[in-house]
Amino acid sequence: MADPVYTVTYQDPATRETVVLRVREVSDSPLGPMFVRLAGFQFAARGLVVDPKEEALARQFQDVRARHLNRMQIVSIDEVSTEGLQLQDVPPNVVVLRTP
Repeated sequence: MADPVYTVTYQDPATRETVVLRVREVSDSPLGPMFVRLAGFQFAARGLVVDPKEEALARQFQDVRARHLNRMQIVSIDEVSTEGLQLQDVPPNVVVLRTP
């Protein structure tokens, strides 16, 4: 089984915006019991559809090894599948383009 991926939703204290990150590691922070450590950031592969928010997050976190969040900032942490979108019963007039 592949390593789990977590979707972490939190409120950025600087901008007051809700941010959603995909990470491979969620653990207790060495900064203390009020913090959670996020590491192994995952961003969508560049493809035909580009999400400007995803691109901005990828640039913001390109040199970040880990983010330590106050537990009070976190809205939710979900363990998600790494498989991505699974299509079932695809109609014959729909073409599914697979990425390499």
